[in-house]
Amino acid sequence: MTANQLYKESGSSLPFKEWLKQNQSKGLLDNHEKMFNLMGVDGDTEEEVIEQVKTKSITTKKVKTNMGILNIVGIIGIGILLYGLSNAKSE
Repeated sequence: MTANQLYKESGSSLPFKEWLKQNQSKGLLDNHEKMFNLMGVDGDTEEEVIEQVKTKSITTKKVKTNMGILNIVGIIGIGILLYGLSNAKSE
């Protein structure tokens, strides 16, 4: 049975988050926050985690660097392809 189902069956007047925290502290439900904290988030709320993910955006400098490397690899690949075709044609 899920925590939502248990909450609905309990008929509690508490908000779900508070009810969940109380039951986790009593040991009636697994404390998933501890598992979440093991992933390196350290007690941040869901909104704070979303903010952290949003702020780690890709900068234009990184994109230009990645595109530059991709262009160089592409040019080298085309050069090798043309060299191979010219050798195959000459034979």
